[in-house]
Amino acid sequence: MMNKYGKKLLNELIDKYENSKVFTGQSKVNRKISLFVGRLFKEYLSESNLDIFVSVNEAISELVEKDFIYATAKNNVYDKVSLNIERIAAIYSYLERTLKKDVNMQLLSLLNLHKDDNDLLQKYSLAQEKRLKENRVVEGFNGNIAEFRNLLICLSSIFLEEKEIYFRDFSLKALKDSKTFEKLKGKAQSILWKYGNFADKDTIFEELNIIKTPSYVYFKGSGVFRLKEQEINIDSFNNGIGVSSKDLDDISFIKVYAENIVTIENLTSFYKSDKQNCFYIYLGGYHNAARRNLLKLICDANPHQKYFHHGDIDAGGFYIFKHLVEKSVINFVPLDMDIQTLIANKAYWKKLTDNDKTRLKKLRLPIFNDVIKFMLENNCKLEQEALELN
Repeated sequence: MMNKYGKKLLNELIDKYENSKVFTGQSKVNRKISLFVGRLFKEYLSESNLDIFVSVNEAISELVEKDFIYATAKNNVYDKVSLNIERIAAIYSYLERTLKKDVNMQLLSLLNLHKDDNDLLQKYSLAQEKRLKENRVVEGFNGNIAEFRNLLICLSSIFLEEKEIYFRDFSLKALKDSKTFEKLKGKAQSILWKYGNFADKDTIFEELNIIKTPSYVYFKGSGVFRLKEQEINIDSFNNGIGVSSKDLDDISFIKVYAENIVTIENLTSFYKSDKQNCFYIYLGGYHNAARRNLLKLICDANPHQKYFHHGDIDAGGFYIFKHLVEKSVINFVPLDMDIQTLIANKAYWKKLTDNDKTRLKKLRLPIFNDVIKFMLENNCKLEQEALELN
């Protein structure tokens, strides 16, 4: 029976083979697939680890005898081993390892099964098909077909949730197990962010109605709303009132008496904001179906008010504004998200990251063109909490 050193060596050779031009047939010369023994097993030549030296040599001798590899020892020391490609089928069988072409066929089959489920999966699937043709690794695949199948199911099911649902409940509903999605959410988030259209990577799941715990929408200012059969005067609460996202659908009416309605990105800024004739709304930093329905309800009941949004003067803040306008179809105007605000708060500037610069350059929103140009030229951004609203 092959020892652990032999198994590691043979698998490493197969990995190298599968990622080579020899595997794809693109190599014009008969290239050898080889490994240096001392690099693979760091303690092979260490005098203090004779047992490892003996075990590695035994493993190599066994693999040479099976005609799986070529290797020559000098003074009983192996320098390099090479794969016998003519015995490749027997090697896969011996390792009980699935042929890569068979794995790729399974991946293609799963991608084809789900590629028409939604726009994101179509973009993702086309990109992965291209990667497979180029003998590159499929994004989100770590060698486990069953896990990859579950990942695609999540990416399909997640767009079907019209109401907020807890992580564990979503996992149970989509995958018949309450804990599986927790293991996949990192990969799912990365794919959603790369191939989707979201304001912020950290709030993707919330935008799609997948939540860990109930979030809250906060109101502050002169107004009244009806929750089920009860009318609640908002201005009775000096610091505002919060309503669980689970209760938003039970709000049937909101009347605002202030002239200006202002949505605010950050909770700290919501508490600090107290301009006269303003009604403030904190949406929790993201916008999903429940919040969009709430904004539509407010707009329908208050068509003559002016609508503003106040957020960070950075890439994330601009994208949140963009999504707010596009998804609510309300003519919001940015508030204190301009060059003058940046200049007045220069002491609180932060430097742009490379990701900030990339996102700012990609943003297509004329209303922010001037401030984005200023930020890139001065390498600056400003968080909302730094402002003192007057």
